[in-house]
Formats: sequence, C-alpha cells, structure tokens
Amino acid sequence: MNHYQQKFSFPLRLIMIISFILIFSFKGNCQHKAVEIRQFSVSNEFHLQGVAVDNNYFYTISNSIISKQRKSDGSFVSIWDGSKA
Repeated sequence: MNHYQQKFSFPLRLIMIISFILIFSFKGNCQHKAVEIRQFSVSNEFHLQGVAVDNNYFYTISNSIISKQRKSDGSFVSIWDGSKA
C-alpha cells in the first residue's frame, strides 16, 4: 500500500472522485438574462470601477471614492472619499 492509499480510505476516495466528476461535468448553461430597468447618469469626476445596489440606493465605486444615490430618482445622497481618510 502506498502513501496515497494509506492516507485516504476507499469511501473517501470514492466521494472525491464523484465530486470531481460532478464539478467538472457541469456545463453551466444559464438561462437567466439581465434586464435593464433604469439608467442613471453619474458624475465623471472619478473613474467608475463598479456599482453596488441595495433596496433603496446604488453606490458608485472608484479607487478611493464611494458615492451613494437614491434608486428612486438617482439623486445624490452622500460620498465617502478614502483618499482623505
């Protein structure tokens, strides 16, 4: 018996093999499509890198600035500037 056979019992090896087959055989054919509901203009003062959304607000994110806007009308709420922190 080699080191590998001693380290893993048969049931554990079987579970590992089945898990490997299931993980890598998944084709990932997603049927979901994104639908644009609304579009807002935001200030171009900084390079926009991402957006986060919760129930009432959306947040625009750059290197050191996060701004908060209302989803209802896109109005500005607040800003956090990490370069000043």
